[in-house]
Amino acid sequence: MRRHRSFFRTAGVPIPAKVSLSGREFRLREFVIAHALTAEDRKLNPAEEKEIIDVIHRLKEEYSGCLDDPSTQGCPGILRAVHILLNLLQRHPIPEYRKDIEDLKRWLEFGRRL
Repeated sequence: MRRHRSFFRTAGVPIPAKVSLSGREFRLREFVIAHALTAEDRKLNPAEEKEIIDVIHRLKEEYSGCLDDPSTQGCPGILRAVHILLNLLQRHPIPEYRKDIEDLKRWLEFGRRL
């Protein structure tokens, strides 16, 4: 039961400035902030939404262990980034990405049930 609660307690947890994705350094915090600010000003375009989905998929692959033990170093911040990015996509879901968005939401729900 404790793991369930810690999994979604990401409010206030800092998003890592940099993470490793596919063996390369990726500026996760900068990516999330830039897209969140863009989404406040206007609807994200299809290319931006595809980029967000690609990053979430890469995070899911690279940090799949975060579902098993969300308290692992860096996991709360990575999970917070995923939640923020998914929320940006849910504001204005594009039909062609709806299936991907639903799949990613199920992935997070699976972690919630652990």
